[in-house]
Amino acid sequence: MATYVVHLRLTEQGARDIQKAVDYFDLNKQGLGPLMGVRVMQFFMTTGSWDFLAIVDAKDDASMAKFALTINGFGNVRTETCRAFEEQEFRTLVGHLP
Repeated sequence: MATYVVHLRLTEQGARDIQKAVDYFDLNKQGLGPLMGVRVMQFFMTTGSWDFLAIVDAKDDASMAKFALTINGFGNVRTETCRAFEEQEFRTLVGHLP
């Protein structure tokens, strides 16, 4: 499994429907995510330029991309996804540098 950091920003639609945000989150975490090979490990509401941050595991890049595209398609949030490498992955990568 690969790990990703997903930043989420509410759209105007998402801000208007904020009372439904918990239901949308549950739908994505418990329903859509597992169907697409994605698991939300941690979720945070944040302050600053992003409204939320999620730590997500996915079986591969394509699964994560499909999940992000689907979430964006609902119109409540816009996402920015970054691949995150755990400490051991980082050490392995550095160990293979010339």
